[in-house]
Parts: sequence; structure tokens; C-alpha cells
Amino acid sequence: MCDIIPGVSGGTIALITGIYERLVLAIGSISADPLTALLRGRKAEATEAFGRIDRVFLRVLVAGAGLGLLAMSGVILSLMLTFPAENFAFFFGLIIASSLIISYRIEKADAVIAVAWVGLGWPRATVSAELTRLRSATPFRCSSSPGSSPCVP
Repeated sequence: MCDIIPGVSGGTIALITGIYERLVLAIGSISADPLTALLRGRKAEATEAFGRIDRVFLRVLVAGAGLGLLAMSGVILSLMLTFPAENFAFFFGLIIASSLIISYRIEKADAVIAVAWVGLGWPRATVSAELTRLRSATPFRCSSSPGSSPCVP
């Protein structure tokens, strides 16, 4: 579901829910090793390499993302059009929460680097948001005429 929300990534939600490290390790465990070993006739090596992949976690993750996309895309669009300020406030809160979680995990030696990255990123984000705002006051044209599509991007 988070992949259909503007500005909120699956990584942000993974960080907030505490599965970020497992997600990175599971994705990092995917390689061509099982296929390579199988093509070379090394069945035991292929089985061992395939066993290193966190298949259950990845299956559940993909199924959840797909189900969330199918079930919530219409709901999210409706909420975005009906309550835009409240939704953006909620999404901004998610981003702030993930920032706080990261800040608690940063060691003091890395704090200076983190502050530098925030210092570099904040002006860029501000300019990007302002340009987006100037480009269009409303992201959708909505019509209440009978027989026409209610909202068109």
C-alpha cells in the first residue's frame, strides 16, 4: 500500500515497522549462484545457495504489496482527493517518524555526516516541493457532470 502513496516508500514503512534490515538482507541474498551451480551440474551447491534466500519473507512481502496495491489504490486516490491536507500531514508524520528512528540509531561519529546530508538535502527538497506547487495547484481535474469521469490526472 505504501508504494501507491506519494512520498512514502516501502523502505520508509519497513524502517518504521522494524523489518528494514531483514528486507535488505533478503533482497541482497538473491543472486545467480543457485542457477549457476545448477547449470554446472552441482545440485547440492545449488540447493545450498537457494536455501540462503529468505523465500518465505520475500513471498509474504510481495503478496502483501500486491494485495495492498489492488485493495487500496482506489481508497487512497479517494482520500487524497477528499482530504488532501490531512493525508499530506499524515505522510509527513511518517517521514518525520522514520527520521527520528534513524536519528536514534546513528552513532555520535556519524552524527556530523548525517547533519551534513540533511543540510544538503533540505534545500533541495524545499526547492523541489515549491516547483511542484507552482506547476499545478491541484494534481487532478475533477468534474461533477453526470456521465463523465470524476477525476482525471
